[in-house]
Amino acid sequence: MAYCFVTYNTGTITLTHHSANDTQIGVLLNNTVFTLGPGAGVFFTVTREISVTVVNTATWIASNPGPTDQATDTDSAKVAVLSFLYLPSLLK
Repeated sequence: MAYCFVTYNTGTITLTHHSANDTQIGVLLNNTVFTLGPGAGVFFTVTREISVTVVNTATWIASNPGPTDQATDTDSAKVAVLSFLYLPSLLK
């Protein structure tokens, strides 16, 4: 399964430090430094093998040093795993 994480800076202040985690995957970003200006967006993907249906809840926290400027966002998605039964065909 490929998960795509996307966030946009809808505010008016550039944010430079980013952390993100997911309830199923764990830590995605840990105070990672990059510039995300107003109106800009960023995305990354993570690949994991899953075998059961899960609900992922991801939280992104962006800030500037000091904690005067901080923005957060949380979203959830359900990933359903379907099971298929394959029966061999017998030919005479």
